[in-house]
Amino acid sequence: MNITKKKFAIDQEDNFLKDIQKFLKKTPVVIIWGSGATIPYGLPSMSDLKQCLKSELGELKEETNLETELGKIHEQSKIDKLKELIRKEILKKDLKCLNKSIEDDNYLKEIEIMIKIFYKAHPQKIDIITTNYDQVLEYALSKLNYNFTDGFKGRALTKFNPKLFGKKEIINLIKVHGSLNWFFDKNKEVFCLPPENKINNLKCAMVLPAEKNKYHETFQEPYRTLINQSDRVIEKAKSFLVIGFGFNDEHLTPKIDNKIKKDTPIVIITKKATDSCKEKLKNANKYCLLEENKENRTKVTIKTKKNTEEKVFHLQKQYWQIKYFMEVL
Repeated sequence: MNITKKKFAIDQEDNFLKDIQKFLKKTPVVIIWGSGATIPYGLPSMSDLKQCLKSELGELKEETNLETELGKIHEQSKIDKLKELIRKEILKKDLKCLNKSIEDDNYLKEIEIMIKIFYKAHPQKIDIITTNYDQVLEYALSKLNYNFTDGFKGRALTKFNPKLFGKKEIINLIKVHGSLNWFFDKNKEVFCLPPENKINNLKCAMVLPAEKNKYHETFQEPYRTLINQSDRVIEKAKSFLVIGFGFNDEHLTPKIDNKIKKDTPIVIITKKATDSCKEKLKNANKYCLLEENKENRTKVTIKTKKNTEEKVFHLQKQYWQIKYFMEVL
């Protein structure tokens, strides 16, 4: 690389870092945490879940959309069985993640760094919205010893209480599709239990990742309350940091879409952007998409102002990974 090209690359990266910092300086920053965020920690991808469910669904082609396929199932007993299979598959990997985080203090370090950075802002409060069932975020938050709630006070046998989502000095973890450690009791109330200690015949409080069934289930409690909570948080957001989220959720995506149309900055980091993600960015005025390029580096797609052209360039560092992205902040 000659001197002119090298200087251009340095300037380009420097401007990119400043733009990211400017986007996320506006508080409150709402973090949208998707399934792609936890794959680096050993949690299953949608492809892994396809393999797990093939005994029930038959052989599925790689390009088959799992959510669409699951949406064709309407028999409640089969839906419950599929949920339990998914829960068990995720739980195996979730517990491995827990063990690794105990054995290695640095295993979840980049998540801890991310939380520390955003918690420093005034007021000391973070809103994290996630469609994940796993407990990776809970493990990182517990290690930090930060005050957080997912709607439960304490852990085992506590009942869901939406009033726990606070306004100051708290991290609100809004799990809109439920969690591995949530179960329904005989009165259909949701309570918390260590997931590995699940009692037989208890139904897990998880929404099946299926387009049609998901829409129906989220009108029921506790999901309706959680969706309403996420709506309020998104409406107040001054900026978004989106990690590993595909923009395929019919509840979250329209609300985010409405905000980014009105100049709310959005930063997205992901291994590979979905078609839905790219489509939504067409409506945004201020955005930065970081994804892996063919050289395992970073492809940057950025637009900093309304009525300006989108820029696309490539950087050497793997900024699409949380570990390296945190260096930007």
